[in-house]
Amino acid sequence: MNYLINGLKYIAFLIFLSGNVIANDGMKLINNKDYDGAFRASYAEALDGDYISQYTVGKILLEGLGTAEPNINQAMEYLKLSIKAGHGPAALYVARQYESGEFLSKNDAKALKYYETAKSLGVSKVNQKILTLTKLVKGTTSKDACKQYNVKDPKLSATLARCAEKEFIAGPAYKFWLINFDQGTPESLIKAANELLRQQNFAVAADKIINRIPEFTFSASDEQLSKMQKLILSLGIDSSTCEAKKNSLGFANNVDPQRCALAAAAGEFKAIQNASSWWMNGENGLPKNKQYAKYLLDELQKDPSSPIDPEQILKNYEGEPREHWKLAKQFLQDNPLNIDRVSNSLKTEIELIAEGAAPDFAQNEEDVVKVLEIINWNSESLSDQLLAKALHKLDTDYADQPLLQNKKILTNRSKLQFKPGWVLEVAKIDTKLAKKYVDHYIFEDCNALTFAFENISLVTKEKLADTTMVDECKANSSLAASDNPARFAIELMLEFKDGQALDEQCEPYGKYLRNKKLVSEHFTGIMPPVLLDPYTINEVCNKVNGNVAYFNAMRLIDKKQSINSTETKKSYELASVACDLQTWEGCNLASYIVNKHPTRLGFPEGTKTNSIAEKYAYIGWEDGKNEVSRLHIYDLMISGLLVSKKEMAAADKLLDELLAKGLLGAEIRNAKLCISPPLAKGIKLFGPKCREECSFVRKHKNNEDLDIGSKDIVKSLLNSKKCRKF
Repeated sequence: MNYLINGLKYIAFLIFLSGNVIANDGMKLINNKDYDGAFRASYAEALDGDYISQYTVGKILLEGLGTAEPNINQAMEYLKLSIKAGHGPAALYVARQYESGEFLSKNDAKALKYYETAKSLGVSKVNQKILTLTKLVKGTTSKDACKQYNVKDPKLSATLARCAEKEFIAGPAYKFWLINFDQGTPESLIKAANELLRQQNFAVAADKIINRIPEFTFSASDEQLSKMQKLILSLGIDSSTCEAKKNSLGFANNVDPQRCALAAAAGEFKAIQNASSWWMNGENGLPKNKQYAKYLLDELQKDPSSPIDPEQILKNYEGEPREHWKLAKQFLQDNPLNIDRVSNSLKTEIELIAEGAAPDFAQNEEDVVKVLEIINWNSESLSDQLLAKALHKLDTDYADQPLLQNKKILTNRSKLQFKPGWVLEVAKIDTKLAKKYVDHYIFEDCNALTFAFENISLVTKEKLADTTMVDECKANSSLAASDNPARFAIELMLEFKDGQALDEQCEPYGKYLRNKKLVSEHFTGIMPPVLLDPYTINEVCNKVNGNVAYFNAMRLIDKKQSINSTETKKSYELASVACDLQTWEGCNLASYIVNKHPTRLGFPEGTKTNSIAEKYAYIGWEDGKNEVSRLHIYDLMISGLLVSKKEMAAADKLLDELLAKGLLGAEIRNAKLCISPPLAKGIKLFGPKCREECSFVRKHKNNEDLDIGSKDIVKSLLNSKKCRKF
C-alpha cells in the first residue's frame, strides 16, 4: 500500500514539474517571438490555474500576438487571475498598459492601482511611478503624495511646505518655506513670515526672518516687497519699540530691536533711522550688513517729507569717516537748525583728530577747524578716554597751530563742563595738564572744587587757597567731615595761612587736634609749617583755645606709662583752662583728675577734693549739657565709703537715665555693678559670675572713643578677679 501511495506522489510531482517547464517554455517562446507556440504551450496550464501561463496567455490575447485576435476581456480575465495568484509581473504589465494607453484605454487611476498592487507583490523600482501617478490622480499635495516625499530633499521644499500646512507631514511649514527661500524663491520668505511672526515665542521666530531680510530685499520684486511690508504692518509691528519712551502712566517700554528691524523693512521712517545704524555696525543682535543699511538710508532720503534725524543717520557712517563728514556738512547746509544734532555726532572726526589722522576725514584744514568750532564737547558720545586724548592733542601737539586758536574754537572749548572722569584720564597721560585744568575749573565749578579736595595732588595749593568758590559751594553742598572727610581735611589745612601770627592760627590748630586722625588719613599734601613745631604753637594756644588746652591735657594724662606729679598738675591746669574756655570735655577731665589723683595735685590739707571734682562735673553738665559730665557725677556719687541707701538710689536713677540715652559709658558702669559693685550694694559671698559683663567690657578694651573715666573703669574691671577667670 505504501509503495502505491509513494508512486502516485512521484507521478504527481513529475506532472507538476512538466507543467512548470511548459509554462516557462511559454515565456521563452514569447521572448523568441514564437507567439503561437507560446500560446499552445501555456493555454492548458492557464486553464489549470498556473499563474505564469495565465500571464502569458493574457499578454498574447491583449496584444493579439501571433495568429491570435486581440480580446481585451479574455485577456484581462487571465491577467487578473495571475495577479490574484500573486504574480507581480502581471500587475506591472497591466499598470504599464493603463499608463501608456497602447493596448488598454489610458487610465492613470487604474495604472496607479496596478502599480501599487505590483509593489505589494514584491515588484521593485516602481516608487517613482507610483508617486508620479499619485500626484496626477490625487494631487501634488494630497495626503498619499505627501507621505511619499523625501523630507530631506531641498528641491521639494515648496511642496513639503504645502504638505506641512495641511498637516500631512510632521513639522512646521515655515521650516520648508525657509529652505525654499534659501533655494532662491523670495515669495517663500513671505509665507514663512506669515507663520513665524504670529508665534508666541516671537524673539526666536523673528530672527529666522530678520536675518534673511537683506537677501529678500535685493532679490524680491516690487510686488513681493510690498506684500512683505503689508504683512509686517498688519501684525501691528511698527517703530514704537525702536526707542525707550514713557507712556501716560510714566512706565517706559523696552527697546525691541527685532520689531524695529522689521518695521524698518516695512518702510517705517523712524524705524529705519534706528535699525539702519544697527545693521551698519552689527548691533543689538543684528548681523552686520553695510549694503542693506545703505539701502535703507537711500530709501529714507528718497522722500523729502520724511522726518530725518541727522544724529541717527550719521551714526550709520561712523565706520566710513569721509562719508560721515561729507554727510554731516550736507545736513548743515540743508538746514542750519541741524547744528545741535550734528554737533553731537562728531565722535568719528574727534577720534581721528586725537590720533593725528585728520586727513582720513578732512579734505583740508578748514574741515578740522569747522569740527572744533561746532562739536559739542559735552556730548555723551565722547567717552572720558577719547575726550582726554583729544584735549591733550589740542593742548600739546596742536598748541602752536594758529588756525586752531581762533575765537570760535576757544569759545566752544570754554563750554566743556568739568567732569572727574575725563580729568582723571588726562592725568594718566599728562599730570601737569590735568593740574592746569583743575586749577582753572576750581574758580567756577563746585564739582571741580570737590574734586580738588579729594585729589589734592592734581591742584596747585596756592590756587586752591585763592579760590572764592568755597563759601558758595558750601551753600550748595556740605563740606562737613561727616559727609566728606577728605574735603574737610583739605579745607582745614587751607585755614593755616603762611605768615599769619600764631595766635591767629589757634582756631584751626584746635580743629586739627580734634581731627588729627582724620587729617592723617585723608590729607596727602604738604603740612602747614606751624604743625611742624607743635611746642611753640602749644605754648601760645594753650592759653586761648579750649580745644588746644584740652588735647594737650589729655596727651599728658592719657599716657600708657605712669605719670608724675608735675605732669598731673600740668594736665589739671590745662583741663581747667579748657573748662573755663567752654570746652566741656576739659571740665570732665579736670573732674576726673581731681577724683583720681588728689594727692598729686598738692591741695592743702583738709581740702574737700570731692567737692572740687563735683564742681567741674556739674559745670560740664549744667553749662555745657555734656552727657559725659553726668557719668562723672555718677562716679562721684558712689565713690564714698559711706554712701547711704538714698544716695545709692539717686545714683541708680541717674544711671538708668544715662542707659536710656544709650551712652556706652553708662553700659560699662552698669557692667561694673555686677563685676565690682560699690560697698553700698552690700557684700555677697556667692555673687553672680558676670561672664557676659566681662565679655562686654573686654570688647571695649581698646575703644579710643571712650571718655577717660570709662577707659579707666574698663582697665580696672579687666584686672579684677572675676574677669581674669574668663
